[in-house]
Amino acid sequence: MGETKDVLEQLRKNKVLSPASGWAIEQIKFFQDVAKKYSLGNPEYLNVQGGIVEYSQFNAGLQIKKSEFTLRGKIPYAYNMFVLSGIFILLINILSKKLRKFSQGIWFFQAILASILLLSAEVVLIDFSSEFEAYNMKLVIRIFDILWWLIPAFLLNLASELFIWTPLEEKSGRLIPNIVRLFLAFMIYFMAVVGIIAFVYEQALTSILATSGVIAMIIGLAIQINISNIFSGIAINIERPFRINDWVQIGNFEEGKIVDITWRTTRLKTRAECILSIPNSMASESPILNFCYPDDAYWLWPLVYVHPMHPPARVKKILLDALLSADQVLKEPAPIVFLKGINEWAAVYWIAFCADDYGKKYFILENVWERVWFHLNRAGITPAVHRQEIHLFKGVNERGGDEAAKPITLLQEVDIFKPFSQQAKRHLSERLRRHRFAPDDVIVQQGDAGDSLFIIVEGVVGIYVLADDGKSKEVARLGAGNFFGEMALMTGEDRTATVISVVDTYLFEITQADIAPLMAEQPEVSELVSKELTKRQLVTQQHLHTKHDTETDSKHTLSQQILNRMENFFGLNNHK
Repeated sequence: MGETKDVLEQLRKNKVLSPASGWAIEQIKFFQDVAKKYSLGNPEYLNVQGGIVEYSQFNAGLQIKKSEFTLRGKIPYAYNMFVLSGIFILLINILSKKLRKFSQGIWFFQAILASILLLSAEVVLIDFSSEFEAYNMKLVIRIFDILWWLIPAFLLNLASELFIWTPLEEKSGRLIPNIVRLFLAFMIYFMAVVGIIAFVYEQALTSILATSGVIAMIIGLAIQINISNIFSGIAINIERPFRINDWVQIGNFEEGKIVDITWRTTRLKTRAECILSIPNSMASESPILNFCYPDDAYWLWPLVYVHPMHPPARVKKILLDALLSADQVLKEPAPIVFLKGINEWAAVYWIAFCADDYGKKYFILENVWERVWFHLNRAGITPAVHRQEIHLFKGVNERGGDEAAKPITLLQEVDIFKPFSQQAKRHLSERLRRHRFAPDDVIVQQGDAGDSLFIIVEGVVGIYVLADDGKSKEVARLGAGNFFGEMALMTGEDRTATVISVVDTYLFEITQADIAPLMAEQPEVSELVSKELTKRQLVTQQHLHTKHDTETDSKHTLSQQILNRMENFFGLNNHK
């Protein structure tokens, strides 16, 4: 007894038992036995005993089973695998955009499904082409032989992106230049092409390489400079003396920000918004200043020339105050001021500070020079100019160095006191109280009641507010010429921030009792003062990032609210 699968497949193919009947052939069996038949008086079998003739026979037995008709049952297994793997690859490619954090695991599924798809597609196409000429069969086989080299090359290139370049970018925080990616991709596909030539087309590589060597030599001599640039670009990307978005100066070229590293050139965007292309061979051989590596912090060392009549200790303190009050100067590492020397016309001070955005270098220098100017002006310190003595600071030449720090002078430059008459300002200046605070002294505490304003004569203070997590956070620093506490002075509201001295700081204080008589004598100035307070309040709220709906509460409305609070605080009931 035996079983023949070929016969079974032939019966199914010829639809001996239609699937629509509800039955299906499960298996077929062949076996041999003896068949007995009566001779029925046939003269040929007269000598047979009993009149029964025995015959040897072969039997075919079909085993059938109940079966429902389904379309799935009509599709061959290879076709099923081809369709299913194609659907899964499509779904994975769609989901991979949403599941980027699982991209490495998805790659393994893509590789497995691509192999299954390629195998099943090969079976399907070979089965389809078998009904045509033998030439079609060879063509299909050759196409799939080529695909078995190209698809793994594609998957390997994709793996280099997922397992090498992307992790490197996340770890270093820098973009990998396209030249490196393209070089590795070129090598992968080049090896695949070599494999196709050697194993699919069965061509000897030695003869091909020998022939192409002469051509390569001729081309190499013609593009020698470009080849040098290409390999220099590869060396730059391996050594990485700079990266995309780094600010650098290469040799004697203009400084700029790296925007791209191509096969041939390194491209910088200069401060003039122009693209400077430097050949990679020149970039690799030139000295390179990288202002963003190993971190974005960099030092600036400008010189300040001061008249030698001023004591160095005081000048150094004033200059340090100016640096500490500048917005763009980093607190760590701390700025430094030291006396570089004294020549025949000036004392030379070197101010050194650290910043973290080289692209804004000149804006930062401008801010620092403004603070230096202001602090020196407040302190009455005279700068020096070669061969002559000129007071560069506005107003110092007219009122003198001592005049710059007088109370009346300070009041004249505070915005909220501009509406008052000169006589009223002189009255206030006689009542100013001078305070000195050592470093880290708390001047006012957030939430405390207060009714006074402070003007910074010399030094630096830090402004701290409570964050949502309950911790105190420094949001600003104020230097000489700045003031704080104006709302407490004019409306009596509680302190909205904690103010702490950063260095030795000298302040003038004005209280509500000092200004109340002036408000009673000149009630008409209250509206002008409220407008100045409104401007100041809007700027302060924006700087401190406080939650204030400036769209619903217009500037006029806020000014009216402040005016009403001032009237209640000073008792100006007769004000209209």
